[in-house]
Amino acid sequence: KALSSPLTSNREMIDFVQSQGGSEPTEPPSEATLKMCNLPSNSELLFLNGPENWPVLLCGHVFVLPGIPEFFDKKIQLVSQHLQFQKSRPSAIRVVLNAEETKIVTLLNKVVKNNPDVQIGSYPYVSNPELKTVVTLEARSKLEPKVRRMSRDAEQLKRMVGGEG
Repeated sequence: KALSSPLTSNREMIDFVQSQGGSEPTEPPSEATLKMCNLPSNSELLFLNGPENWPVLLCGHVFVLPGIPEFFDKKIQLVSQHLQFQKSRPSAIRVVLNAEETKIVTLLNKVVKNNPDVQIGSYPYVSNPELKTVVTLEARSKLEPKVRRMSRDAEQLKRMVGGEG
């Protein structure tokens, strides 16, 4: 057990370790690799510096960092940046439309393409006569002005197809 969680073999970590050692993921992992890749079952690998660099292990709310000072310093900087980004709260707008999703899909695809830094969701309702589609727009707080502009666009969309805020 580690951090109150049983250890399990983590396939993502096995693949990563094998790629670092020049092994193909199709080769059976060595005993050393398997031992190194036994991680707490509640853990998540965070590739904060790209998929080719060693990940940081996150177990619940605990970051597991390397004990070698040089590596620790690099990882703590990455974790700090990660936490700063996570601290910024998303801004969200929900638009309720009285239009079927199929009628707005072309427009939604254009909005998605033009706004890659905004997450856009479209949720059709099939058994509600007054509610046909809900569109959500979400962005980190530094993107709030963009979401507000998109909110004005959403108002225009509602006028075009009918709906409520």
